[in-house]
Amino acid sequence: MRRKTPNRRGRYFAVGLLCLLLWGGVFFFSGGKTTQPRRPSANLINLAEPLVDYAIPLDAASAVLMDAQNGQVLFAKNAHKQVPPASLTKMITALVAVQGRELDLPVKISSAAARTSGTRVGLAAGEEIQLGSLVAGMLLRSGNDAAVAVAQGLAGSVEAFSRLMNQQAAELGADSSQFMNPNGLTAEGHLSTAYDLALIAKALLADESLAQIVGCQKTLVPWEGGKREIQNINRFVREYPGALGVKTGYTDEAGFCLAAAAERRGKKLIAIVLGCASSQSRYNDAIRLLEQGFANYRYLSTGKGKANYPAQYHVVRKGQTLSSIARQYKLTEGILAEANKLGPPHRLDVGQILLIP
Repeated sequence: MRRKTPNRRGRYFAVGLLCLLLWGGVFFFSGGKTTQPRRPSANLINLAEPLVDYAIPLDAASAVLMDAQNGQVLFAKNAHKQVPPASLTKMITALVAVQGRELDLPVKISSAAARTSGTRVGLAAGEEIQLGSLVAGMLLRSGNDAAVAVAQGLAGSVEAFSRLMNQQAAELGADSSQFMNPNGLTAEGHLSTAYDLALIAKALLADESLAQIVGCQKTLVPWEGGKREIQNINRFVREYPGALGVKTGYTDEAGFCLAAAAERRGKKLIAIVLGCASSQSRYNDAIRLLEQGFANYRYLSTGKGKANYPAQYHVVRKGQTLSSIARQYKLTEGILAEANKLGPPHRLDVGQILLIP
């Protein structure tokens, strides 16, 4: 028996008619307009990178200026380079310490904590000090002994506490950091970046109790059944209008470092400067970053408008050197040379005009 050949032409016609009806229904219900699939924006904002290329001469080897409210980077210099963070480490130590804990929690001081080298608040083995007092001691006085006491008292050991620090850093997005101890003393593999430290400072300022500590010039804390006054060694808090803190740092390997935050006209900015040549230059750099950030916030945060780069000029006189002119304007030779694109040996001519940043 011969099988019937299927009517393919009729089948194709029916399928085509069905598609036409379906397309017509979509056209009708969309108001006669064909819809295009939405595509993601090609210009997604990257909070970790500045929106505009804006030059600010700095002595610091690496630096970041960040909006403390949304985390947008406004300026960056080697922001993602891993370097020793010195005592800026204590910011993440404090964050871990207060997480889910009462500040009046007693912490027993071990002999190892009491013997910790470097800057100390002066702990004695066997003492019981409240957690909040130890946190104040390590943030305001930069006490290395207080940081070790916190780590051992809360996690049992420095190693166990360091794991908590790294976990907390990763949760904040500071994933280029690795912390080996709670105080920032030099250790192999103990590294962070200016960007990561800005994220950590942002989180610290968001914690009300910690923000209160780093923003004060001195505080009175419970101490072994009595009281003890702890003064803040951070000059920035005393000298810069609107200062919010945050933390100083120094080791031979890290150089002079500073995390500085301030508020002006409702804007909160964080400046991180690392690897400065002197204590004065870290304060100069941080203030320069903040001043430029506040003066040009709209331009730096949106890329719109014009930058207002305040500058002055100096005419070189007989007998003046780059070093003497830098001191006159409270700058470093490096900053002045960088601003004027001067190479060594930095010889100047009488009548030469220098830009003073």
